[in-house]
Amino acid sequence: MVKIECSICFDAFTTDQFRFLRCGHGFCVQCTDHLAMHNSCVLCKAPKRRGDAHPIFASFVLSESEEKAAQVTEGLRKIDANSSSSTVKASVQQLRDFLASNHTKKDLAQMLSVVADGLEERVSPLCSRVEELSGENEALKAKNKAVLLAYRKSLARVEEENGALRAAAARWEAVATLAQDRLHAQAISQQQPASTK
Repeated sequence: MVKIECSICFDAFTTDQFRFLRCGHGFCVQCTDHLAMHNSCVLCKAPKRRGDAHPIFASFVLSESEEKAAQVTEGLRKIDANSSSSTVKASVQQLRDFLASNHTKKDLAQMLSVVADGLEERVSPLCSRVEELSGENEALKAKNKAVLLAYRKSLARVEEENGALRAAAARWEAVATLAQDRLHAQAISQQQPASTK
């Protein structure tokens, strides 16, 4: 996106944040508001009236080098923690190709070349490590899934065996109760006198 520098505050703004006078000079909205009390342009002294400042509506065309620079910049902006090392290398190569073209000034090209080298040196190993860790993470997830499945099967077996043990314990309790009742009945029958038998 093309930006215009305000001649007063020297900040860069998009055209929608700029207002132009009849003389052709333009300023950012904030500076234009501050200049509202002046009767002339502060740069050329051409007369102006309140309300003269207006926006312009224009489509700017980037030069070939600006367009290429915008593409390279966009590619570099897309690099994040999820980027592969091949994406980083491709972006760095795009930057190098741009620098090798005759579109850039030599000092800027040299500075950006150093930045490209540093970017590749710093980011490529990180991306490779992230890919490696991602692979390890997937392997651990698969292993965890297998362990969880084995745990669930073991738990089901334990619950099944606990159920069998509870049933056996209930049977033994019933047998013990029956045996106790028989012993109790036998003891009572032995205590009764022979005449009542």
